[in-house]
Amino acid sequence: MPYGQWWIGISQTMTITANVVSANPITNTATISGSDLIDTDLTNNTASATVTPQILHPTLTLSASPAGGQTYPGNVTLTAKLSGAFPLDGQTITFSANGSTHTETTGASGEATYTITNPSPAGYSFGATFAGDANNAPATAQDIAGYIVSKAMPDMNLTATGGDYSNNSITLTATVGAGVMLGQAYKPAPTGTITFKEGDATLATVPLDDSGVATYTVPSLIDTGNHTCSATYSGDDNFNANSASATVDVTPYLSVSPNELCHLFFIRNK
Repeated sequence: MPYGQWWIGISQTMTITANVVSANPITNTATISGSDLIDTDLTNNTASATVTPQILHPTLTLSASPAGGQTYPGNVTLTAKLSGAFPLDGQTITFSANGSTHTETTGASGEATYTITNPSPAGYSFGATFAGDANNAPATAQDIAGYIVSKAMPDMNLTATGGDYSNNSITLTATVGAGVMLGQAYKPAPTGTITFKEGDATLATVPLDDSGVATYTVPSLIDTGNHTCSATYSGDDNFNANSASATVDVTPYLSVSPNELCHLFFIRNK
């Protein structure tokens, strides 16, 4: 860019042109060539000028993917794009998530990405800043506020074994998080408690083990017929509450006294 002109003698003009790619001061020198009016042997036929370019003022934008929020377990990827800086490549971007910071470096397009692995369910505020350097002023992206990572709805099932007859015990087994969600196993496994019921009557409340399983043995169900048993999961910091049910069919248990047994034997063999 031209940044200096001088009138020499009557009709000569000297122009110095510099391509500015740095914020450091640059000095360029020009020499006048001879003409009918200018004697190149004169000592005053050169000129120089020093220019200090103004610092650049880049902009920074921030986006999150998925944009509308995430459900646990699932990753959140933040992308910051730096524009108008020189150079774009190799600049340091500082990401923040609820006050926790992480740095990444821009590529040739000025973009930097940061992936947060399985953030816990909560509300989040994300930010990104560029500190600036000798060529570029600092830049701050507009925060992403109110980003929600929701609790997962875990898979759940209940099985009932035994209880074929009215005096037999029944074992209820509740499993929480038995399936796979979003292509990932539940890690960590759900915690909390299971409340077992038979109809409206509460039987017991049992904590989940490390595998997300709780069991309870019902001594017996005296009444014959169908019994609906249920299991209700309490939920925890990562998982919503859920419930499951199972039906137990209890048939009568025939009790025969010794005298009745002898009578039946006598009738059969008569």
